[in-house]
Amino acid sequence: MQVRQAPELLDVVGRHPSVENLVEIFLTELEVAAKYPLFHELLDPRTAPRAAELLFQSASIMAVREASWKPILHRYAEQGVVRSDLDLAATVRWITYQMFWLVTHPAVLTDDTAELREYVRRYILGGIVA
Repeated sequence: MQVRQAPELLDVVGRHPSVENLVEIFLTELEVAAKYPLFHELLDPRTAPRAAELLFQSASIMAVREASWKPILHRYAEQGVVRSDLDLAATVRWITYQMFWLVTHPAVLTDDTAELREYVRRYILGGIVA
């Protein structure tokens, strides 16, 4: 499956693999998601659980997520940035889950950008980096 990256992601995805650039990809995708036209509807507590079910139970949506993230993770593994023993499908699911949580709860963890970057680096992506 071929997917088109959001224009905002093209530059950051094309950068040389590094932990910092992986964090940047995650945060840039998070910013893109927050610009989605129905973003504010996702914040409704009645909507978020249904959206999560749709996202994680839809084989076609997860296939798109995998088509987007697996090549990135594979390239980063080849460069020694992420662990080479990762189950890439499970890793994409983990990244997607964390991103969904942050999209639907944008200020619960922190509203400070630098602090969020550190949370992403240390805790969300910390388990997959080499």
